[in-house]
Amino acid sequence: MTNIELFKEEKKRIKSGIFKLGDTDNRRCDCCFSGDGWLCTYVFMNGRKLWACGLCEAKISKRRKDLTYKIAIDADSIISKALNRQKNNMELAFYEFCSEIGSIKGAIFNGLHEYEKGDDVEIKIILTPRTNFRYEIFKDYKHKRPPRSQERIELMKLVMARLKPWAEIRANVEADDVVIYYAKQGWMVAAIDKDVINACPTYCYNYNKYKWEPPSSEAQVEQWYLMQALMGDSTDCIPGAKGIGEVGAYKIVNEMNWKSFANIIQYFDSYEDALLSMRLVRMDQWNGKEVILWEPSQEEDVI
Repeated sequence: MTNIELFKEEKKRIKSGIFKLGDTDNRRCDCCFSGDGWLCTYVFMNGRKLWACGLCEAKISKRRKDLTYKIAIDADSIISKALNRQKNNMELAFYEFCSEIGSIKGAIFNGLHEYEKGDDVEIKIILTPRTNFRYEIFKDYKHKRPPRSQERIELMKLVMARLKPWAEIRANVEADDVVIYYAKQGWMVAAIDKDVINACPTYCYNYNKYKWEPPSSEAQVEQWYLMQALMGDSTDCIPGAKGIGEVGAYKIVNEMNWKSFANIIQYFDSYEDALLSMRLVRMDQWNGKEVILWEPSQEEDVI
């Protein structure tokens, strides 16, 4: 097979794989930079993976510049994991926490991107404060969860003090909200909650399953929020619509011709209940400075 034929085969793989045309890995040959040719990609020749151009068959020896990969980490579960493993030793728990952060950084170059000398990883370690806007709009939010232990508070303080350049706690929002905000700015995300994974528009690393999840499209994210609003969340004490679980919510949303908020209102006792449920489950209400509660679009209001 010629290099062009190999490129065409690789292009098919890219569409369903972890590499995609036009991604941030900006190695290009001169013809691709000029806009006259196909984008460069990986091809396999003589058992080796090469970065090459499918039009001019040029082999690209190096990239134009070093790359910095950015990832925002929902670290609440890492705190819990570290404490469970090292309950009586705060220093060992901190070490456990740092090891998990290091493994997440390493995962970027283990199946998602190819590391080259000069590449770097920029991280944001996101932790959740004691309270957030959801407690203000719904008094029963997470009311079944026990209060934070003193050990958890101490470990969070230790992380914030020692990892200050990378760790942050944003007032009035949860870690979920913050990592989704960064994802909308193009950052990759590391999380284990299916809520975050299904609402993430960029690659999301599940650090419990050691697996990268592909980005969700805007339509897929909106469909997920509709399902969440309907089925609620027993862990967070979000009631949802009465009598509707995950299977029922999926069936309802999947069968909608027009997947919109207006079409789920009928399953709630009132419009206010439906609106509250959407506001509780959506993680895109923080704009980096303040929380702006979600409102249905004008088109949805008139349906």
